[in-house]
Amino acid sequence: MKLVFDYNNIANEQGVAIAITGLIIVFTALFLITLFIALLPKILKILEPILPAAHEPHGSVAREHAPKGNQELLIAAAAAAAYHKHQEDGK
Repeated sequence: MKLVFDYNNIANEQGVAIAITGLIIVFTALFLITLFIALLPKILKILEPILPAAHEPHGSVAREHAPKGNQELLIAAAAAAAYHKHQEDGK
């Protein structure tokens, strides 16, 4: 089977009209998605009194039980733990 490409086939069979229609549909959808993303913060501000507050089951518990000591010591301990875990995984 031989495929012949010719611009006359596109023009004669309404290919240009179909392509333009497809472009309009795609760019309209992209515009609507962009518009929704841009308006989402405003919509959420309006819905804020209606929607329930965010629930953080792990964040609040971790903050309550976190030691009140030196932050630098906690960071050093976390870094050491991550380093040792990385060393174990590399073996």
